[in-house]
Amino acid sequence: MEMIVKVKNAKLAKLNGAEYIHFIDFIERLVETATPNKLGLSEEFFYDFKKRLEELRNSFNRSKVSEETNVLNKLNKKRDKIIVYLFSNLRTEKVNPISDKSEIAENLYNNINSYNKLQNLPNRQKTQVIENLILDLNKPENKEYVDTLELSEVIGKLDSINKEYKEITAERADNQLANKVDSFKVIRVDVDDLYEELSLRAFAENVVNPTEESKTFINSINKLIDDTNHAYKLRKAVKKSKKDKKKSSDKDKEG
Repeated sequence: MEMIVKVKNAKLAKLNGAEYIHFIDFIERLVETATPNKLGLSEEFFYDFKKRLEELRNSFNRSKVSEETNVLNKLNKKRDKIIVYLFSNLRTEKVNPISDKSEIAENLYNNINSYNKLQNLPNRQKTQVIENLILDLNKPENKEYVDTLELSEVIGKLDSINKEYKEITAERADNQLANKVDSFKVIRVDVDDLYEELSLRAFAENVVNPTEESKTFINSINKLIDDTNHAYKLRKAVKKSKKDKKKSSDKDKEG
């Protein structure tokens, strides 16, 4: 009597996102090679499995920094630089002993001093506070100071960048609502269940109606599990080694 080969316990919960997707991708290819029919899987079930796997990949990719976020980060840095420049310029000018604009600079600085360090605010709050700063700078009593100190171009640039930041933030929010998908963790739970059912059906089919395809699939999936566990252990060992070296180096410095 031929020995029954069981599917090993993959223990997928320990894998990180990239490792998990690599494992499930390989399962998909193994099923396609064996064909769903030889593994006791309906075409409908395998279609659902592949669809959910594609959603898992998309969700994993969306967890990375989006193009819109990159643009916002660059715009935010530009805003910060202009704000720092504006207040640094006023502080320098108001103590300049040979400038006839020192008093004007001091007056403007005192009028907007409450906005000092606004570059340190959370980004969304910063957008609104910059709008308030622009409004104050365009008040008649401050506009004259701005023009005299030749800061109009600087203020205009800050206003323009801030408006662009606000527009892209709104667009990103709309896009996120339009393209809303389940989180990676939610989809992963579903894929876990589908994988469990897939492996159970394949095992049962290999017991009841064994074929070369089903036998090869069971052996291949077990090898994949062994290889995945080996790669996982290697990653953890490398991580531990780096951590131990850092501890040893820190101790040497203290000594």
